[in-house]
Amino acid sequence: MGRKEYHFSLFDAAVVAVALSFFAIATFVYQPFLSDDALISLRYAERFASGSGLTWNDGYYVEGYSNLAWVLGLSALIKVGIEPVIALRLFSFTVSLVALLLFLGVALKRNRGITLGYALILSTASIHVVPVWTLGGLEQPLLLLGLLVSGFLIIRWWETGQEKNHLILFSSAALGVVVLTRPDSPLFVAAYALIPLLAQADIASKVRSTFLLVGIPIACFGFQLAFRMHYYGDVVPNTAHVKMSGSVNHALDGLNYTITGLALVLPAIFAALFGYQLSSLRRRRLIGAFLSGIVIWCCYISFIGGDIFPGFRHLTPVIALSMVALIAGLGSSNLLELSRTQLSPKAPVSFLIVLVFCTSYFSAQFLAPDYRATKHEAWVWQCRDLAADLKDRFGAEHPLLAVTAAGCLPFWTEFETVDLLGLNDLELPKRKPREFGSGMIGHELRNVDYLLEREPDIVVIHIGTGTPDFLSGFLDGDERFNAAYCEMIIELDDKTTRLVFLSRGFAARTGNKTNCRFVAMGS
Repeated sequence: MGRKEYHFSLFDAAVVAVALSFFAIATFVYQPFLSDDALISLRYAERFASGSGLTWNDGYYVEGYSNLAWVLGLSALIKVGIEPVIALRLFSFTVSLVALLLFLGVALKRNRGITLGYALILSTASIHVVPVWTLGGLEQPLLLLGLLVSGFLIIRWWETGQEKNHLILFSSAALGVVVLTRPDSPLFVAAYALIPLLAQADIASKVRSTFLLVGIPIACFGFQLAFRMHYYGDVVPNTAHVKMSGSVNHALDGLNYTITGLALVLPAIFAALFGYQLSSLRRRRLIGAFLSGIVIWCCYISFIGGDIFPGFRHLTPVIALSMVALIAGLGSSNLLELSRTQLSPKAPVSFLIVLVFCTSYFSAQFLAPDYRATKHEAWVWQCRDLAADLKDRFGAEHPLLAVTAAGCLPFWTEFETVDLLGLNDLELPKRKPREFGSGMIGHELRNVDYLLEREPDIVVIHIGTGTPDFLSGFLDGDERFNAAYCEMIIELDDKTTRLVFLSRGFAARTGNKTNCRFVAMGS
């Protein structure tokens, strides 16, 4: 008996409209959020588009990004003449909207009018992680889209009797993009690779299908590894050296991050479990592979220590795999029987209940401290004003700049830059302190000896309101720094001033000696 044809209904159209409205409202509320690390990626993208290679400074080969596909996508847009920040916004919004519309279209078509299904689809689509990190500017939208496309194609392959190999090849290609988007994405490939092995087929067919699925992502992984070793002389991104400690302290921080984040995305987890519970034993094996990916990823995120940015960007794969698991469950033959029960929509009452529930959940997320914290990340735009002033004052001198916030000032000044926290520096990861792993992830490599060795002309350790003052503690009272540098107050407007440090020689050379006072930190 064939599957009963289901037509796009008024309820479906309403769900799409509400979901898009939720997305628009959240992005409006959380703007102008932009993560500082997004501007690190954008610096690499802009330099690559201009012919300077995937480099941090001219001739300085360090892999300070961990999202190659994202950087290359941005670079392509910049290359055709789009202003870099506009390219970043355009790329993020386009990819997120495509992912959201793909999920809604596929899930609603397979839902077959079930009220509970509508609630899970809409609530999953309304999780704030997606709009927050559409604004945040890192690779999460591309990761979401890649996992959705690959997951949906592998579901279609499973449902068509595992005979249409082009579906598994397209799924493999999408996984290849995912692997190039994040260096830890082989974890997802491992989860997806379980699916052909769980199919009802002979051993030879299972092995062949598995190789078809993992072939392209393995090739992409091998290509990037070979490129990294040749171009950067390393086997892992520099970011891994800076952030990965394996310490108990980071693991506990990561566990807290994961548990807190999962509590905020519970509808997605319920959606995945709904898909599993709805399905037959055979289909549960398929969904179980997606659920195993969620478990593997959560363990990994806990191990590495979570994240310092607000908005739980690392839960994007959890949302994506939950969406895929729900889609798989909505294709179950059990859905036909369920659609005949009292759970099917009754006039506007059912949809009203769904709308009230989902709107309440969507609105409640605005109260979460971790989402609200994104409003304080506006300091990257204040940084743009400081960068413009520094570029105007000192650009002709081509100074060496040293910073802790390695995104905004290097990107907007275009100065040669020393990253004092090590993400874009080859030497600092070799000088890890004994207590490495006990502090804030990614912010433990500050080293005053190295700062003085590099002799930067300008040092900036505080960008604007809301910026952590990472270096003042270990610079306080350091007589060597006090002797080599002086403080200069830069007035950006009537109410805004910023403190920068100039080397005494640079201050004299640029005529700022009288404006640069003795360093008084720690006094």
